[in-house]
Amino acid sequence: MRKTDVWLVPERRVHHMADLEEARAVFSGIYSESKLEPSRGLAFSCELKVITCGSIHFVHGIWPTGGRCTIPRVLGRYLITGALHGKAHGLHANEPYELEPERRSAVLSPERPVTLECPPAYQGRSVALERATLESHFTALTGRELRGPLVFDVALDLTSVAGVGPILKLFAEGLELPSISSFLVASLRDALLTALLTGTRHSASSLLEAPPRRAAPASVRRAEEFIEAHAGEPISLADIVAAVGVPERSLRAAFIAARGMPPGAFLRRRRFEIARQRLLAGAPGTTVAGVVASLGFVSGGRFSVEYKKLFDESPSDTLAASRGPAGPTTKRSPSAR
Repeated sequence: MRKTDVWLVPERRVHHMADLEEARAVFSGIYSESKLEPSRGLAFSCELKVITCGSIHFVHGIWPTGGRCTIPRVLGRYLITGALHGKAHGLHANEPYELEPERRSAVLSPERPVTLECPPAYQGRSVALERATLESHFTALTGRELRGPLVFDVALDLTSVAGVGPILKLFAEGLELPSISSFLVASLRDALLTALLTGTRHSASSLLEAPPRRAAPASVRRAEEFIEAHAGEPISLADIVAAVGVPERSLRAAFIAARGMPPGAFLRRRRFEIARQRLLAGAPGTTVAGVVASLGFVSGGRFSVEYKKLFDESPSDTLAASRGPAGPTTKRSPSAR
């Protein structure tokens, strides 16, 4: 609970829209710049009920005549979108998804394109989470700072008892009450963020699945700090030992006792995580070979084999997914190893 949570009072707005340009402006304010199209042969009509609680927005949409929404890039937010009445479908970074009441929803990650096709009489609910809110919660749970947006598996199973569905439903119902305590809103928000991070696969799931860290001696902490600062550089175990200032054998024993792996394995795992982050970012000019070389991997072939074991897809597939509809998308995140 943060001091500012006492001001988490839900704000409600309702938009009845028959004008396409007005609807586009409202959608762009919630989801990023959007393109709306009416169903073929039907006049456009849409109603949005928006409930805002700090950095979280619940949006209940009613589409009497259906329509199509296209967001070229989801900017600054993670989205959970689902159906309340009727079924809908769409694409997220070229991966198809389906929405079905109480069964299937979708998680949409930042910096990726999305489309949604709604049939006439469709009703849906979306939750928009500010990037900073979810990523700060991730850091609070793991002690790790993210260097880019999380990439979630798109499909979200609402039937899982331990998943996001029950908490999302409880949160939405609570916000429909005439009044609700700010402290309860904050607790529901944190529960939703935790459920999303721990119950849904994403690009950093392995960090949440790992056992809690035990207290480590100063030499291990210094080694970890050095690795975090220089993992993106071609450093060696000798560099780590020199930076920490203890014998290699002593550091290795301390690392295994505290972290369950030697420092070299810790460095290697961190490099694979950084490699994935760079491939997912997909900056202009990025190549798999360039990422491999920059991180000090000797064999590109061996890197690809180990990468696929960790992330269940090839490095080239990850890079292709980062570049939008032309390529495949991330299937799943790494498992804890």
